[in-house]
Amino acid sequence: MPYYRDLLPDRNPDQQLRWAPPYRQFESTELRTTLSVPIYVEARFRGVVAVDVSLKHIQALLGAPSDDSPALNRYLMDSAGRLIAANHDHPSTDLRWPDVLGDAWPDVGPQTLFASDGPGMRKGEGGYLFYQRLGASQWMLLEAVSTAQLYGEVFSRISKPLLYVWIALPLLMWISVRVVSLLFSYYLALGDKLRQLAERDPLTDLANRRHFGDQFAQAAARRERDGSALSMLMLDIDYFKKVNDRWGHASGDHVLQRLATALRENMRAMDVPARLGGEEFAVLMPGATLAEATASAERLRVTLAAIPVEPAPDAPTSATQGDPGARIRFTVSIGVAEAGSDGGQTLDAMLATADRRLYAAKATGRNRVCAEDARAGNAEAPPVAG
Repeated sequence: MPYYRDLLPDRNPDQQLRWAPPYRQFESTELRTTLSVPIYVEARFRGVVAVDVSLKHIQALLGAPSDDSPALNRYLMDSAGRLIAANHDHPSTDLRWPDVLGDAWPDVGPQTLFASDGPGMRKGEGGYLFYQRLGASQWMLLEAVSTAQLYGEVFSRISKPLLYVWIALPLLMWISVRVVSLLFSYYLALGDKLRQLAERDPLTDLANRRHFGDQFAQAAARRERDGSALSMLMLDIDYFKKVNDRWGHASGDHVLQRLATALRENMRAMDVPARLGGEEFAVLMPGATLAEATASAERLRVTLAAIPVEPAPDAPTSATQGDPGARIRFTVSIGVAEAGSDGGQTLDAMLATADRRLYAAKATGRNRVCAEDARAGNAEAPPVAG
């Protein structure tokens, strides 16, 4: 009998247990296998203990497929690659590795699996192979699962509320990222707006006194570093109170806004025009000498004197003095200062110098530029022709 002869010492020097291929005993239709155990006494072979086992019994031990897991394929394999039993009926009684497992693991042999320590997993074409050696024996449990089966088993064991959460999680993540992005963009825009409010005059959109001071600090540091020139203008609208009294404060705001537009259009890109308060404006001119700043101030004065301003819609009808198309005309007086002149290098010193010359221009007739201090008064800049 094979289950006896295959355990003789010359055929089984390692004294291993053997499973016989499945067979039908006598007239029975039930498949059985035989577990053969060699018996040695004092290192001498004495015989074999053989136990007939029904394959149905082994299938039950392996875990027969159930309604919950109908596609589960589990096998018991020995180190020679013989599949002793499966948890399901199979038409062949001579099962060998890897015939019944398809082509997913052509390069994985029994020796490779038995060489692994502990349980393991292999991923193949469209499926997974789970395996675990039974202690130190020559037997191993195999479980072949397709990718579809694996995910099906996972989903079948997840509670429906948890499954819904798991499916909805990517959508929730996308919504969260989108909301965070929108909030981030909103707060960036809000931060820009707040910074603008902190740096700009709300009526004219020119730099306010604080931002003007910050820009002066940068220009002064650059002047100290490379010795470049730095000048400043101070402007004040002549008789601005009369404009408000005649045309109304809304029209006065129009005049201030038109002056701000003229500053942006007629000064250099590097210049920093600012509204210091009321009808008083200043222009920081990095790199400009006193003479250059004075020439720019005179051109600006001439330009402003020629600009008509549309009165506000609610301007008093009496302001037009019988002329419905009347426009507001205004002039400015300008004082000019250069860093280092008269010992003035700080912002306050330059503002004081430019302010002193501004009022000197007003005192000598208004609508003019004053760029220096003189013993007998202030010398005014020569008008620009045209």
